[in-house]
Order: sequence, then C-alpha cells, then structure tokens
Amino acid sequence: MDKTIYFVRHGESTFNEWRTRSILTFSWIFVKDPMIIDAPLSRKGEQQVASLHQEILDKKLHETVELIITSPLTRAIQTTLGGFEGSAAPVQVHACCREMLDTACDIGRQPAGTADPGAMRNLNGSDLAAAFGALDFTGLQDYWWLPEMPAALPQPPTTAKDVAPLRETTVDVDRRIRQLLALLRDLPQRHIAVVCHSSFIKRATKATRKLANCEIHAIALRDLEALHP
Repeated sequence: MDKTIYFVRHGESTFNEWRTRSILTFSWIFVKDPMIIDAPLSRKGEQQVASLHQEILDKKLHETVELIITSPLTRAIQTTLGGFEGSAAPVQVHACCREMLDTACDIGRQPAGTADPGAMRNLNGSDLAAAFGALDFTGLQDYWWLPEMPAALPQPPTTAKDVAPLRETTVDVDRRIRQLLALLRDLPQRHIAVVCHSSFIKRATKATRKLANCEIHAIALRDLEALHP
C-alpha cells in the first residue's frame, strides 16, 4: 500500500521576520544577512504553531500520522514539538531534510557537547540535546548542516562573506532529497509527517510556490518518487 507524506513548513522564524521588515524598509539593500545563526521562531511564528496545532487536531492528523520526521534546525524542531503536541507518534531527527544552506539562519548547532562551542551559538550557546532533551540527536553527525564534513574545524561565521563558502548547491539539495526518499521508502509507517523548510519542500515537490509558514502539503510517496526518477 502507498504511503502519504505530510510536508509541514515551520512557523515564521526571526530571520523570516527580519526579511519581511527589511523588504518593507528597503534595508536589505545594505544588509544581506542579519547573521541569526539557527534562527528560532519569532513570536508570530509561535502563534502560527498554535494555529497549526489546532489544525492538526481538527484534521485528526495527531491520530493519523504514525511518525514525525523533523529537520534539526531549531525553527523546525519548535514547530514539531508545538504543532504535534499530544501526539503519540514518535519523532525522528534527520539532517537530510534541513533547509538549503544559504544564510546564517541555516547554520545549525551541534547535537551534543563539542570542543568548539563557537559553532553552536544560539539560545545561550546550548547544543541541541541541551535545548531539546526530549528528542534523540545521537544519529546526527557534528556539523550536520554542511554538505561535507570539514577537514578542519570551521570558524563560526560572523559576516555574510563568511557564510558564502558554506552555501549549498541545488545538486547538494537534490542529493538530500534522494536520501529522504530512500528513508521514507524503507520506513514501515504509512502516514509520515516531515516538518522542514520552504526551499527544500518546493524543490522536493517541484511546486510552483513555497509553502506559507505552518502550511501542510500532503502527497503520495509514489507521486513524490515520480518527480525524482
């Protein structure tokens, strides 16, 4: 029997909030990246997640969804925990559905303690295990947000110029989409939610637009696979 995948975009992040404001004020002309590493949800994003939670209850997705896969970026984890609060479905953290690395907000935090504390500067410098103790991060590698493991420990970026060499290509993202498809294919569950990001979802589903914050898009796995022969 076929599987149904429920893509869910995270709520508005503090980067999304800045981006909207910068467009309205034209400040983006002078500042291209506010350097918000691993951007968390904004206050509006938290409200959107509360509305998402109600939508999930109304549609009984908290009963239908058997497994939740989340990106390790903070805004996705916060959306997962808030949107699916009360659901009995287990949560797995997988780096393959992270956002396409473009700005500092797409740079993550280490799964657990590291000798390089500068690489996890967010929410008082805590690592993911310390910030979200209810989830299992043991499957994540250090520097999981980079296309390849660095030969030497990278310095934490402080400017947009520092971020530029870290950016991913569409080839990198397509490789991760294939990893996600293989994962979804091998899982025994038939109804799986994937909480992740607009650019990743748009490329995975070959949609003509990005999902709105906290929007849900259901697609059959066979249709998803047909988009990536």
